[in-house]
Amino acid sequence: MSLLDSNWIYTIMHLNIYFHIYFILIFPVYVIIGYDQYLMILHNAQIVEEYLLRVYFTRSIKITYLGGVDV
Repeated sequence: MSLLDSNWIYTIMHLNIYFHIYFILIFPVYVIIGYDQYLMILHNAQIVEEYLLRVYFTRSIKITYLGGVDV
């Protein structure tokens, strides 16, 4: 069962899990590159996450209004 088959709340929970796994994987990197650079990476990732969620919500609203037609 893919993420698209489940409803939007589960999809967002899955997105959150993926982002947290990603942060945990890159967490040790801040020791090497420095704390400021690490914070910048986290900030950029947060911007990307907000953008993805905004696009996802916009697309769901369009799909709902157009009666299930994917735009």
